Amino acid sequence: MNDRQLLGRAGEEFVERYLGSCLGWNIVSRNWRCAAGELDLVAIEHECLVIVEVRTRRGIETGRAVEAVDRKKLRQLYRVIPFFLAAFQSLSQLPLRLDVVALHIEHWTVQELTHVRNALILDLLYS
Repeated sequence: MNDRQLLGRAGEEFVERYLGSCLGWNIVSRNWRCAAGELDLVAIEHECLVIVEVRTRRGIETGRAVEAVDRKKLRQLYRVIPFFLAAFQSLSQLPLRLDVVALHIEHWTVQELTHVRNALILDLLYS
């Protein structure tokens, strides 16, 4: 596993703990894959199914992590979600939301966490 993959995995593990332990969400799935792509985290907050895209960056030289969730990434997520709902039909009746959690990490320590709820707004901001 290369350094970039290690950073991504560390970010996903941190966000999973943040959502589960700090916010009390029920984590349903992590790194769920199908032919159309991957969902980083899927959780339930109260009675809402939340797809969580995790973005982790070391520095801000190449832009903030949240800015990496662009229109192309949102389109890919929109293609994957129906496959997930078909695989987990018991969850398909819940209201659905897409969140982005972006981390800025330096020296393997989280410096900043940005949690964007209902990230569809990103489609307007960063396109």
